[in-house]
Amino acid sequence: MSSLMKDFSERLIVEVQVRPCLYNPRDPGYKDCARVERDWQDVAKNLGCS
Repeated sequence: MSSLMKDFSERLIVEVQVRPCLYNPRDPGYKDCARVERDWQDVAKNLGCS
C-alpha cells in the first residue's frame, strides 16, 4: 500500500470513529437517515472527496 493510500485510510478511520452513528447500531443517531447522510458528507468534505 502506498503511503498516500495509507494516510488516506488512517484519516478515513479517524473521521468515521468520531461519528458513531455511522457504524454503531446502539447510537441514537444510527437510524436517523438525515444525520447519517450529513455525517458522510462531512467525512467526504474533510477528506477532500466532495
